[in-house]
Formats: sequence, structure tokens, C-alpha cells
Amino acid sequence: MRKVIKGKLYDTERATLIHEYQKYANVNSPYGHTKTWVNAKLYKTQKGNWFEFVEGKNTSDVLNKLDEDNVKEILSNDPEKYEKFFELEDA
Repeated sequence: MRKVIKGKLYDTERATLIHEYQKYANVNSPYGHTKTWVNAKLYKTQKGNWFEFVEGKNTSDVLNKLDEDNVKEILSNDPEKYEKFFELEDA
């Protein structure tokens, strides 16, 4: 999937897949908007920008630009991957 965000191209084919996960998201259903778990993938571009690709359930797929805090939250359940990209200190 490709999407232009603030004049920059985000492309799942050219970026590096970092992590696959599930997230709780709003989706359309026969009963209106509801929340459910959906599949998502975290990517990093060659220039160091982060984004996620969220597979749509009863709606279209979505590509979102992420900031570093969002990425840290996503990777917080996988300390090995977290340490590859961010400094981690013992508690």
C-alpha cells in the first residue's frame, strides 16, 4: 500500500517490516461503529520514518504515520526489538 502524508510517500513495498501485532480499533459493522482487534504491521522507511499498516475489517486498509512515542509503545512488549531501535535501561 502507498500513501502520501504531508508530502512524503509511505510505501509498504519499499519500507522495512519491523513488527506485526494486533491493535484495538474502530471498525464499521452492521450495528454501526464498534471496536475490535485488527492486524497491524509496523514499518520503518529508509529515511527513518515510522508508519503502521492496519488491515481493515469491514472497512478499507489504513496507513498511519507514527511518532517515536507510538513506536516505543508498540514495541514495549518485545524488549529485544525495542533495544534494536531505542536505548533501554534496567529498572
